[in-house]
Amino acid sequence: MLDAVEDALRATEQKLGNGNSIVSASFARLGASGRDRGENFAEIVVQLVPSEQRSIRTPEFTRAWRDAVPKMAAVQRFSITEARGGPPGRDVDVQLTGPSTEVLKRAGADLITQLGTINGVSGVADNLPYGKPELILELTPRGAAFGILYRDGRRTGAGRAGWRGRPPLCQGR
Repeated sequence: MLDAVEDALRATEQKLGNGNSIVSASFARLGASGRDRGENFAEIVVQLVPSEQRSIRTPEFTRAWRDAVPKMAAVQRFSITEARGGPPGRDVDVQLTGPSTEVLKRAGADLITQLGTINGVSGVADNLPYGKPELILELTPRGAAFGILYRDGRRTGAGRAGWRGRPPLCQGR
């Protein structure tokens, strides 16, 4: 996936650079993106040549790069943003509170849809990741009556996750 984003970066530079370099440096980082950590995060940091050495403005370049990146089904959140001076944070930062992750995700999706209708708004993102998929098993009274125990469910879940031999220790029930 990072290859596709880097390929789009190079294609954008070739298209808009008129034979001149626009990108002075870039590097990819797997396992992290900003303050987020984990194998499901990645980022590419790009430094453009100084503005007086290029004929295109940074917002135009980032927009063209964003448009050149193909849609990737497995990616939950993707954004290309420009570095900004001044106080930390985004131009607009909306914080939602709610009773559950599901409610917050729905509200966030609705807000993203609404903000997407405003001309000039870009880079809208939801920063509440679900994290890695998780299977939650609940023992029903009927299952308990058949003699099924919570540890049986842990073994089943471990088998579905590809564990062989003894499953990992589970906290909780």
